[in-house]
Amino acid sequence: MNNKDQSFKDWFQNLEDEFKDDPRYALEDVLLDFSEMICKAMEEQRISKSELAKKMGKQPSWLSRILGAEHNLTFLTAVEIAMALDMNLKVSWKPTKQAASKSSSKNGKQNRVIQNVA
Repeated sequence: MNNKDQSFKDWFQNLEDEFKDDPRYALEDVLLDFSEMICKAMEEQRISKSELAKKMGKQPSWLSRILGAEHNLTFLTAVEIAMALDMNLKVSWKPTKQAASKSSSKNGKQNRVIQNVA
């Protein structure tokens, strides 16, 4: 890796660190994941954007805005899209990296205590 590549990587990492706790940054990640899920389901079902939009009674441009994360997506809209694709939308929580590392260190301590007692 040359200095220019490393410089860009460092710059990007600093930028990511700066915004990682911003809810809008996290939202962009969620919207990107959801768009990818829609595209994958459309591909698997061999359905075009136009066909999906028509099935939902929407314009194809509306769906393009959704897929481009240019729209403030509501849970209702997300469920409507899922239903139009004959899918169920489930929302789940995932611990942050910090929470996961705290949890694993606590579990490690608990395991040692249990092992010592046994």
